[in-house]
Amino acid sequence: MSGLTLSPIGLALAAATSVSNVFADVSRKKVMARCELVAATFWVRVFAALVFTAAIVAYMIAGSPPVIHATASVAASDIKDLPALAAKLKQPSDGVSKYLAGRLSETNRQLVADYRGNPAETGPLSEALVGELNKIIKGGMIYTEQRFAGVNLSAGTQKLMAQRPQSKLSDLLNHVLPLSESRAYLNLLLLEDAYPREIAKDHHSALFGITALSASPWVAFLAYLFIDVILIGLAQVLLMSALQISPMSLCIPFMAFTPVFLIPTSFIVNGEKPLWFKLLGVGLIVVGSLAMHRKLFSEGWAAPIKVVIREKGSRYILLVAFILSLTNPIEKRLVTMSDPATNAFSYCLGLVILFAVLASIRRADLRVVMRTAPQWAVLAGVMDAAALLLQFLTYAYLDVVITVSIKRAGIVLSVLSGWLIFREREITDKLIAASVMLGGVLILYLPLKAADAVALTGLVLVGMGVALYATRQRVTASAKAGETAVKQ
Repeated sequence: MSGLTLSPIGLALAAATSVSNVFADVSRKKVMARCELVAATFWVRVFAALVFTAAIVAYMIAGSPPVIHATASVAASDIKDLPALAAKLKQPSDGVSKYLAGRLSETNRQLVADYRGNPAETGPLSEALVGELNKIIKGGMIYTEQRFAGVNLSAGTQKLMAQRPQSKLSDLLNHVLPLSESRAYLNLLLLEDAYPREIAKDHHSALFGITALSASPWVAFLAYLFIDVILIGLAQVLLMSALQISPMSLCIPFMAFTPVFLIPTSFIVNGEKPLWFKLLGVGLIVVGSLAMHRKLFSEGWAAPIKVVIREKGSRYILLVAFILSLTNPIEKRLVTMSDPATNAFSYCLGLVILFAVLASIRRADLRVVMRTAPQWAVLAGVMDAAALLLQFLTYAYLDVVITVSIKRAGIVLSVLSGWLIFREREITDKLIAASVMLGGVLILYLPLKAADAVALTGLVLVGMGVALYATRQRVTASAKAGETAVKQ
């Protein structure tokens, strides 16, 4: 974990993210206890959408309206004239070339200096320059009037330049929810204007990476958004159903399976293979899910597996976790084509429309929710949006892996909330199981070395063993009480 930042402010914000997420789940369960599923979900999404609407309006007032654009990156195929680009970086005479040459690493600077146009040198240099350019694009604003003196800026670049933060309010908003992708896209346009013969201007998006399905940024964005809304809508129905029929302390811990399902989906979508020791985290999550029903082992080794499959709430959450493993890559693409706030607003608005249609089809009375549980519907929507906003804010202070790991710690808080708020019983096994599953999540998310992962796995298993042994009498007594109740 060396190199990861641990800002006290960031840790506090990450903890607030986790707590907000738990409060959102508690509020959802409160709504579902009193209202019809589709109607309740509609209002929860309405209030979440209102939060993001306020964020978008604030940006627009501050002079930073949302921008839908192609992904802000350069590919090797975008470099039309590598020798010309290398020549300008080898002997820079203009402001932009001097800036880029100064940003090159020592190794890549040597590659540029040694380049003579040989085919054997083309591949390594192209790969090196693409990596350097993308780092610069994703970094700070590259434009200064002096640096770009003499560069003929296109109409699109000038339009986006006019939308840059122009006030203290806009600066503050971009610190809270930075529109980094919009800035990165502007950096890309500036480089294309500075090197019109060397870098291609192709702002189409290849849907799902298929060149034959290239479309304009707006068409691609809406296509991805449509798929995301349908999948998230299904996940929302399953989540609300699980909270309606099962104890929160029983079903929510199964959200820990999201990173497990991300392993195959990340491999299929991005070709990413997990390190072998990351599978230890998968093992802990599976062990935790079985430990939740440990008293059933007396009926046979397969009994806990059968009850997980048979228990509707847990089964629904497993499906939610799988769906989220599909939507995460899609949402990453949406963010790279807009920004976090615009993406969140768009899919919240899409969900409002989707559930309004579903409510109409089912003839659900939307007014009932506002009559019976308005405060919980408002709190669920606001907390859901707040968790996402806080997560984005945390990224300014903490590494993403730390933020997500702390957020996932909420599965333990969910178990405690089920006990404290809903008076759910048999909490001991659920708490032990959730803690084991959290250990598995940490192994999957944190950049641990093999030895660290093995040590953490051993520590978690030993801790689980001690906890199970210390509570064995309580489980035995519970089982006997159950048998007595059945006989009577």
